[in-house]
Amino acid sequence: MDRSAFDAVVDPAIGWVSDHTRSRWGRRKPWIFVGVLGNACAFYALLNPPASLSPENVIWWFGASFLITFVCSAIALVSRQALMVELTPGSVSNALLTMLLGLAVSWLTLKVPSLLRSARSQAGITNVVHISAI
Repeated sequence: MDRSAFDAVVDPAIGWVSDHTRSRWGRRKPWIFVGVLGNACAFYALLNPPASLSPENVIWWFGASFLITFVCSAIALVSRQALMVELTPGSVSNALLTMLLGLAVSWLTLKVPSLLRSARSQAGITNVVHISAI
């Protein structure tokens, strides 16, 4: 399934659930937390399949983990975007907040691999994991 088609089906459902959530933390924050935590767990599972799985079952493991990663990232993203609209009074401040958050995420995305590489070299870790797409 194409990511756009997936989002066209899943995003409105997530938005509806988020809109109708009532909690002491608000409507959006619990779903952001669930999405981020679920995404972290699914990504860990994606990279760490059980050793007891057969090669055919490993493919199913990767597929399920990948799908869960998509769903959880959509939960966090849709809820975060809705929260930004609620926090900002107008479209200019919403755009500014979105831009600043995007720049921060982009900077971290570019910076984290070099930080990890530096930490590995300081710790004397020389083995490298290579992941290739099938």
